[in-house]
Amino acid sequence: MPARASVDVTIGLVPNQAPEDIFEKVVAHLRRRGMADVHVEVATPANRPCRVPLDAPIVASVRDAATAVYGHPPILMPLSSGSGPRWVFVEKGCAMIADPGVGWSGSSDHAPDENIRVVDYVQGIHVMAEIYLRF
Repeated sequence: MPARASVDVTIGLVPNQAPEDIFEKVVAHLRRRGMADVHVEVATPANRPCRVPLDAPIVASVRDAATAVYGHPPILMPLSSGSGPRWVFVEKGCAMIADPGVGWSGSSDHAPDENIRVVDYVQGIHVMAEIYLRF
């Protein structure tokens, strides 16, 4: 029997959830379940969740730019499963979006064989240029 075990847990937060509060709730849950001897720590600083309204001007600029480059409107998602420091800007009233992203279904995002086709990369540059021109 191993002397110890470890696990990494990622918890995706949504607006109005504070990382510190959720951490405390996870620890309390483990204690209630009889796991008081489990050591729990935050491995990296948590990003706060945020949301930009779909009717924000930046969203229209990105939508129009992607439509111009790709020939059809993109799918707009109100929340992104990715993380980053966008919340710092959103809390100060500056609407930020997740990047429009480039890739294809075989990109293997975040895998050891992650890849991107040159044509997708070039189109991504065109989308970003269109966003800058429109916003």
